[in-house]
Amino acid sequence: KFEPTFITPSTEGGKFDLIFILGGQNLNSLGGIYSNNQAVFSGTNLVNLDKNAGNSQFGTTNIVDPEASSLSEIIGQLLPSLSLPFNQDIASNVLTGIFTATSNLQTANATTFEVVANALKAGGQKPASLASAPAAPVPPTLEQPSITFPSTPPPPQEGFDISKVLGAPPQSISANETFTVPPVVSTGIEQKSTLQSSPEEAPQGERAQSENPEADWLTPKIFKSGSIG
Repeated sequence: KFEPTFITPSTEGGKFDLIFILGGQNLNSLGGIYSNNQAVFSGTNLVNLDKNAGNSQFGTTNIVDPEASSLSEIIGQLLPSLSLPFNQDIASNVLTGIFTATSNLQTANATTFEVVANALKAGGQKPASLASAPAAPVPPTLEQPSITFPSTPPPPQEGFDISKVLGAPPQSISANETFTVPPVVSTGIEQKSTLQSSPEEAPQGERAQSENPEADWLTPKIFKSGSIG
């Protein structure tokens, strides 16, 4: 009968025949992976894949392309050239790496588009979050002045105060006081339809004419030169 208590785990180490290093300029850039396992890297075939021109070419096989847009682009070229499987899942991963590194192909070159085309032919899917082109930035606009209209009309302004001109203090009328209209005083002057002139108002040398015309006023009259004057 199998019992877990009968098992004694132990570590004997291991040996690697081939190690791929992606994006490392040198072995020290791997940090603890290299410093804690230097014996593993010693005497092992190292495949160095990088796009940095400052790579120290530390590998047994060095594939360094400074003109590549991303490491995914290098992988997308390397797999078909080695006749390795390039199925839909792998092609989708390559597209995700390329779209992420190039900001949706904004910094891509001609080789990048060739790799993208091959990945799409293999059935690769573009990443959902990066499939659509980024929205163009909205140019800043000048702040428009806002006009606010009052909800209620302002109270009417007070009329002209004559006391401000004459220097007299304004008089306030209490709410309990009443204003009495002054009586109309007759001046004794009456208008008449006809005008009468008194002898005192007549010009000197002239006499006032009677209101009743003479009887022969409408009969024709003949005046001679001798009779004038």
